[in-house]
Parts: sequence; structure tokens; C-alpha cells
Amino acid sequence: MRMRTITVLTVLLATSGLPVYWVLAAEGDEEQAKHTASQVEVKLAEAHCELARQNLARVRAEGRAPLLTRVHEEAVQYFEQELADLKGGKRPDSFERLLAEMKHLAQLAERRVQGAVDINAKSPEIFTDGELVLLRAKRDILRFGAAHGELLRSADRQEKIDWQLEQLRTIQLLLAERLFDEGM
Repeated sequence: MRMRTITVLTVLLATSGLPVYWVLAAEGDEEQAKHTASQVEVKLAEAHCELARQNLARVRAEGRAPLLTRVHEEAVQYFEQELADLKGGKRPDSFERLLAEMKHLAQLAERRVQGAVDINAKSPEIFTDGELVLLRAKRDILRFGAAHGELLRSADRQEKIDWQLEQLRTIQLLLAERLFDEGM
């Protein structure tokens, strides 16, 4: 009889205590996950800063073109600002951040096209007509992507997310082509 009472009490305690325990434990896990996500974001921003600093140091040591050095300096500033924002508790809007990046890339592409045209004016054999057409096409893709983003400022969240994915694919393709050209 005594064993049956202990068993019944154990089952009763186990069935009533476990759900309460799991609810409390789950709440703690959700808070831990939020805390961990913000820590990961800060660590990722720190890694981006370090990589940008290393790339800038490499470009300077190699004595690369001033425009390339300037691009790497801007990257360091961008990642340092992102890190400062995250440490300050600000969460930058990914749409606005990518839109600014697309505008910046479009400006760089415009400078690249203009530089190629200027070089070709002095020495026509440097860039072929096909290379100029390709540079202009890349510039137009970036410019129209940024213009499309400007039009979506007041759009709903899903349209902005779709635009961001489309632009990231564009950047990925341009980067992949560049890496392939460099033999990486």
C-alpha cells in the first residue's frame, strides 16, 4: 500500500511539475537565444572590422591604386560604424544599409566606366569595345538596382526583402566573376 502511494504521488508530481518546469525552462531559453544572437552579431561585426583592416593594410603594403585604397578605407569606416551601432544597441535597418551600399557600388561602377573611357581616349588599345560595353552593363545593373530600391522605400516589408535578395544575388554574381577573373 505504501509503495502504491509513493508511485501515485510521484506520477502526480511528475505530470504536474514537468509542464511548469518546461514552461519556465523554455522562457529562459528564449531569453538566452536573444542574448546570444546579439552577442553573435557583435562578434560578426568585430570579425568584419578585422578583415576590413587587414585588407586595407594589404592594399597599402602592395601599393595598389588610390581608388582601391579608398574603397578599403571606406569599408573599414563602414564596418567600424556598424560595430559601434551594435555595441550602442542600435540595429541598423538592413534595407537602408543595402540601398546605401548599392548606391555606393553604382558610383564606383560609374567611376570605373569613366576611367576606362578616359584611358581609351588616350590609348584605344587598352580596353576593347566589348569590355566597355560590359563595364557599362554592370554599371547600369547597379544603378537601376539602386533606383529600384529608392522606389521601394514606402513599399511593404516583403517587397523590400525580395529587393534585398535580388541585389545580394547581383552582388554575388559580380563578385564571383571578379574572383574568377583573378584566379581564385
